[in-house]
Amino acid sequence: MHLLQCCGRGDCNDGIVDFGACAGGDPWGTWRYLTEHGVVTDRCKPYPDWVKWLGVNTFTDGGLDEEEEEAAVCRKQCTGNSSLDFEDELYFGSSYDRLPVDEGTIRKEIFERGPVVTHLSVNDPLLDTHDHDDKVIYRCPADVGIATHGVRLIGWGEEEVVVNGSTSGQTEKYWLAVNSWGRRWGNNGTFRIARGVNSCHVEEFVSTVQIKKV
Repeated sequence: MHLLQCCGRGDCNDGIVDFGACAGGDPWGTWRYLTEHGVVTDRCKPYPDWVKWLGVNTFTDGGLDEEEEEAAVCRKQCTGNSSLDFEDELYFGSSYDRLPVDEGTIRKEIFERGPVVTHLSVNDPLLDTHDHDDKVIYRCPADVGIATHGVRLIGWGEEEVVVNGSTSGQTEKYWLAVNSWGRRWGNNGTFRIARGVNSCHVEEFVSTVQIKKV
């Protein structure tokens, strides 16, 4: 929540569109902000319930009510627990890096250090659909556009391929990803995308950051 409130145009996005902390998101700008300014924990600045449900793009939709306008203001104080000290809740980035386009390296990073951030193309039906079957594995069409939308990769797996209602004996690999459009989108905010083939450029722009407490 801290980043949404305080890291805006030209910092946590590409600066092309004045959409606050949205405009597709820029991991490198975000990691830079985290390294230079730090961000506080969720217990200091938790997401309001309406953001969890509707997603971070709520801030760009216009027509915010008084509660939502207040939630979007950048202040150096904890809102989730007034007894917490803002400075004590700050964490900083110690280093950040882009991973190679290699499935094994990405899986190793997730397994050893947790979720990673990546960019993928949104010029396709994937992000236009609000409801996704939890067994569907998405593959981008051949004419997919450039990667402009940030998501998290939190895991991976394999699903048995079904043809005409029957199992084929083959499996398809996938990444489990989290979008930023709230729990009403996709499968409770998540979706699955083909793994190992750089579908939608998902393996091309993976980055990670190391966190430290100062």
